[in-house]
Amino acid sequence: MNGERRVIDVYGVEIESEVKNKGKHVKQYKEHVECITPNKYKGSELLGLLKNNVVSPIHLIDIIEEYIEAYYADFDELVQAIAN
Repeated sequence: MNGERRVIDVYGVEIESEVKNKGKHVKQYKEHVECITPNKYKGSELLGLLKNNVVSPIHLIDIIEEYIEAYYADFDELVQAIAN
């Protein structure tokens, strides 16, 4: 890399939930995690998992914590691939 700057695409997730009372917006909850993986396929798979299991913003971090730890190696692999 020799001091070069490289831009890489990374994938994260944002979950939003709204509470309504009689059709009127009462409250909104939002949570996000940036930079989970540089792997588009893994990002899409994780998003599908969250969607299919109707994960709320309140539980997002608890649910994806293991995935974040597992996908951390993706960044190391990408840096190695760029360096070589």
